[in-house]
Amino acid sequence: MFMVDTSRVKTPFSKRERDQLMSWSKTSKDMGVLDGYQRKVIYEAGKYENIFITRLAKLNGALGELEEHLENEEQESSYEMRSKGYRLYLTTKAEGGDPMFQYEVGDSLRWGLFGFEVDHAKAVYWFEKASAQGYLEATDAFADYLVDGVGVKKDERRAASLYEAASDAGYYTATLNLALCYLSGRGVTQNKKEGLKYLELAAKKGIDGAQERLGCMYYDGDVLEQDYEKAIRWLKRAAKQHNSHAHYVLGLCYYYGFGFKENSGKAVDYFTKAFKAGSLEAQYRLGICVLAGEGVEQDYSFGFQLLDEVYNSGIEQSSYWLGWCYLNGLGIERDYEKALEYFTEAEEENARANYQLGRMYRMGYGCKLDYAKAFEFFMKAAEGGDISGQMAIGRAFYRGEGVSEDNFEAVKWFKLAHENGDDDATYYMGECLYNGYGTDENEEEAIVYLKQAAEQNNQQALSLLQNIGVDVDEYYEDTDETVGVVQLHADLEVKARNLYSKTVYREQKENSETYRENVISLEARKRTKLDLIMSSEEDGES
Repeated sequence: MFMVDTSRVKTPFSKRERDQLMSWSKTSKDMGVLDGYQRKVIYEAGKYENIFITRLAKLNGALGELEEHLENEEQESSYEMRSKGYRLYLTTKAEGGDPMFQYEVGDSLRWGLFGFEVDHAKAVYWFEKASAQGYLEATDAFADYLVDGVGVKKDERRAASLYEAASDAGYYTATLNLALCYLSGRGVTQNKKEGLKYLELAAKKGIDGAQERLGCMYYDGDVLEQDYEKAIRWLKRAAKQHNSHAHYVLGLCYYYGFGFKENSGKAVDYFTKAFKAGSLEAQYRLGICVLAGEGVEQDYSFGFQLLDEVYNSGIEQSSYWLGWCYLNGLGIERDYEKALEYFTEAEEENARANYQLGRMYRMGYGCKLDYAKAFEFFMKAAEGGDISGQMAIGRAFYRGEGVSEDNFEAVKWFKLAHENGDDDATYYMGECLYNGYGTDENEEEAIVYLKQAAEQNNQQALSLLQNIGVDVDEYYEDTDETVGVVQLHADLEVKARNLYSKTVYREQKENSETYRENVISLEARKRTKLDLIMSSEEDGES
């Protein structure tokens, strides 16, 4: 038969808080809120030095209802008193030996919920106690700490053993963690086949983290053979459970046309969902789309804001785009020196940044004009696969900028860049063929190149065609007047091939605000759960 817990505990409230409770009991009557019993519960919580542990549920419920009618400072006081109630309830139950509450105290100490100070050593203590009683969530959490070596001595072998025990007992989050152990050789002998077996089991049992990882493996093609159809199937399952990284990768699939027809609008939808869930990677991608007006209304100011925020949160990829904004005055006042600073920061990882640095030194933007230095940056850009860098090397030889003039060498580079899709190089090929610079003169072939460049709205090509006597009116129809958008998207081409391998496994660095929002959300869910548990117990009053 169920026994009612009639134990009393010392009140957690200070003298000032107890006085406040009695005052609220009286004023709530004047305000016409709360019923008589609720007012009595609040009054007695303030009057007596001891309180029934089960009465805390009634008190928290009454205070929660009263908060809606209080001013800001009093709302905060009431919220803090309710947190004290939760802390007292949890610790009393945990100390009484209940494994569920031992786990909840451990989790609260782990994340700093209900006003608990984060204390990993104490969290480990409670997780281990609950685990010893067979509470599987606690076993999994305890193993997590053993893997990380925070608050306890690192012991990966023991962690893997605990994951396996919890997995065998049907706790499939532990199955996912066991899969990761086998895939990485953490605490066990590395075994890809065994790891994938456990990963697929966890995914089929509905663990969104397993579904997301399995989808990413099919997407990336490193561990499993690349298969976008399977990747999308698993990612969509994870996305239905609001897995933010699954939303992000699905956005990449739509953006680049991996497994889907390219659809920037849907890509933005997925990036937005992931961004709202705190994904900095998705915020970075969304910022680029907003800046370019691709799949969403163009907004330079908002695009700059998104990218600036992720840069300040540790996503260094955004430094290139911030440089682009400062160079062109997009969403921020033009500042060549800052553009130079951001491009310099991005040069090691971004071939396009080297091209932009070359441009700036070639033109003397934010620095002293230096053709030789510009040529060095163009070489770095070309080595990184940037087609504009290839064109710029050809132009340097063509004009003798930083190197000796050499039209034959110039034509070699122009042809390479043209074949890779650079319209400026296409123009230069036409000019060289027309004038016989570095190649045999050939007006007919020159016009073919110039027309191709004109179709890309290359103004130099249009001008030369006019001088030759070619009708160019057709090339002025439906001209896209949006400055920089075509170039903006070309900037992503170099990274597209290796995009996922560089981003998908990076540990997500969340800023303190996003972290706090996630903790608040977790605490809100825990409060709801705890309210239900507390209210299900009978009042200890006889």
